[in-house]
Amino acid sequence: MKTVLSRSVLTALLVIIPAFGLDKEPFKAGRAETYTAKSVQGKVTVAVAPYGRPDQIRQAFGKADLDKYGVLPVLVVIDNNGSTTIKLDLIAEYITADGKHVEAIPADEVMYLNTPKRPKMVDTPRFPLPSRKSKNKLEAWEVTGRAFTAKMVPPGESVSGFVYFQVPQESGSRIYLNGFSDANTRKDLFYFEIPLPSE
Repeated sequence: MKTVLSRSVLTALLVIIPAFGLDKEPFKAGRAETYTAKSVQGKVTVAVAPYGRPDQIRQAFGKADLDKYGVLPVLVVIDNNGSTTIKLDLIAEYITADGKHVEAIPADEVMYLNTPKRPKMVDTPRFPLPSRKSKNKLEAWEVTGRAFTAKMVPPGESVSGFVYFQVPQESGSRIYLNGFSDANTRKDLFYFEIPLPSE
């Protein structure tokens, strides 16, 4: 009897777990050298990867409808293969094919891009009715939790995170990254300008 009960419980769990998405592989960035769109300067490799497709967005951000609201998340990965620590005050810009620069949106402001609809004007007074507030589709922990926040890249280490742009991904666009310096000497280092891969 116990064996039959155990089997039925196990079968039920195998049905329930996928339904809750617990079988989904967790998002994890690789090292910069493993990505297609990358640039190497000295001992530093920087890679970028746009997450413009709905399946990519679901993998990294769950139910946050970033594509629906015109938000393009771009993963930035920095490998420090040198012997000194790199200090970061990262500046990220999206450069369109015609050369227009678009600044990244701070991660904690992304949720406010989903502006509420204007209320309808009513001539006659009505009693207020309790209404169920709809959840903001951009308010997800993954948006801020997976944002690029690193301030240092120690020797031999890799850091990563997303930057956000309110632009459509287009062919011929590039990502400009600046704000790299040597943590010991305070000397400013290079900037990176990396073409995005075509969809």
